[in-house]
Amino acid sequence: MHGRIEQHLAGNSIDVQNMDAKTRRKLADKRRMAFRRAIERHSEEQRLQRETYDFYWDEPGVSRH
Repeated sequence: MHGRIEQHLAGNSIDVQNMDAKTRRKLADKRRMAFRRAIERHSEEQRLQRETYDFYWDEPGVSRH
């Protein structure tokens, strides 16, 4: 697991070798939560798009054809 953390942090110029385990875990948790929020945001956007699409086409006088 540390290899992935080091690879991710290497791009951010953070010296992982000098961090203790607690700090590495905190950074990994922070990254994991950001990823989770991005997935939730994407899912919510998809749901809203579907609802908007359905709402538009369910309006009286609007034809899908």
